[in-house]
Amino acid sequence: MLARAVGELAGEVHNDSHVQNQSPHWGTFMPYDLLIKNGVVIDGSGAPGRHADVAITGGKIAEVGRIGGSARQTIDASDCVVSPGFIDPHTHYDAQICWDGAVTPSSWHGVTSVMMGNCGVGIAPCKPETREIAMRD
Repeated sequence: MLARAVGELAGEVHNDSHVQNQSPHWGTFMPYDLLIKNGVVIDGSGAPGRHADVAITGGKIAEVGRIGGSARQTIDASDCVVSPGFIDPHTHYDAQICWDGAVTPSSWHGVTSVMMGNCGVGIAPCKPETREIAMRD
C-alpha cells in the first residue's frame, strides 16, 4: 500500500538502487521537508518490515528507500518502527472530544483517526438543556 502510494505521489515506483532525491525534472535537486532515516518501515500491506528511509515533502510521502541528500528536518528512527497512522474503528470519545481534542490516550499510541457514534452511545442530537449532562455521561 505505502509503496504504491509513494509511486503514485512520485509519478513512478523507486527501488533502493534508484538515484534518490531528484525531481521528475532530472538534474534538479529537491530538498525534502522531513527525512526519517534508518527506521523499520511497516507499510500495512502485510509484508515484513524493511529497513528504509522515508522522505516527506509538502505533507506527503515523496519517497521510500535508501535516500541521500538533505532535508529541512531529519529524524533518526534507528531502533524504531515507522508506519502510517492507525484507525480506531470503535471508540467512546463522543463526549470526550469536546474537552480533549487530541482524544488521548489513543493519539499517544499512534492512532491518527477515530470513528465515533457507531455504538449507540452518541451525544448528538441533543436538546440544549441536556448538553452538559450528556457531555459528562
